Amino acid sequence: MRQVARKTVGLEIDIHTGQPPFVADYLGEPVLYRFFIATIASGQADALEYEEIRWILPGQLREYEFAPAHQPVIDWYLEK
Repeated sequence: MRQVARKTVGLEIDIHTGQPPFVADYLGEPVLYRFFIATIASGQADALEYEEIRWILPGQLREYEFAPAHQPVIDWYLEK
């Protein structure tokens, strides 16, 4: 996860909590997902591999459309 954050958005992160892994369909294939709650340890966010980066408050998550496979993550995070 730390390597992904560094490569995709240029941040060093501290990981605090991991969501329990779950299997979801991705392009017709089962994929094991696990998401993490992390804070920025250092660096400035930059869209190195993404079109846009946007910081939002947790309460704003439901205002955005996510891939169906990611919806359980949003539900988990907001129920914490």
